[in-house]
Amino acid sequence: YRALLKARELTQGGETEASAIRNAMMRIVEDAEGRIDYVAVVDPDSLTELDTIGNSAHAALAVYFGKTRLIDNMRIKG
Repeated sequence: YRALLKARELTQGGETEASAIRNAMMRIVEDAEGRIDYVAVVDPDSLTELDTIGNSAHAALAVYFGKTRLIDNMRIKG
């Protein structure tokens, strides 16, 4: 959840590069000793990966903490 909040914070702060947002999310998960399945910044309608954030975007991730897989997403713009 902290990684998703960071993605929203970065986007609201004007970050438009999806790779910068993904990298920030991955650092948070790795710092918490989670194992990443996927981290994505996607178009909320088509779910295609974004390179640049335009009018709307979702951040999504799946991570393992131990044997538990956590999946979540959040609208970060739009």
